[in-house]
Amino acid sequence: MDASRRTRLANERAYLAWWRGGLTSLAIAFISFGVVRRRQVDQAIARGGCAPLGNRVALGFGLVGVGLAVLVIVVVAVEA
Repeated sequence: MDASRRTRLANERAYLAWWRGGLTSLAIAFISFGVVRRRQVDQAIARGGCAPLGNRVALGFGLVGVGLAVLVIVVVAVEA
């Protein structure tokens, strides 16, 4: 195997490692939000009320989802 091929494969492994790290960070952030949100809802139910999801949070989740979708499309288009 020539050096340029090994370099290309090493670059691809590093690229995929960055993706894994980024996705892991997002998962940890969503888990943290879920824990906080569950506590808010539990406290609201104990008081006999509700804990609506804020518009900013819903918009943030929507934008993150759209951003990830666009990023995946760009990466697939560039790699093709």
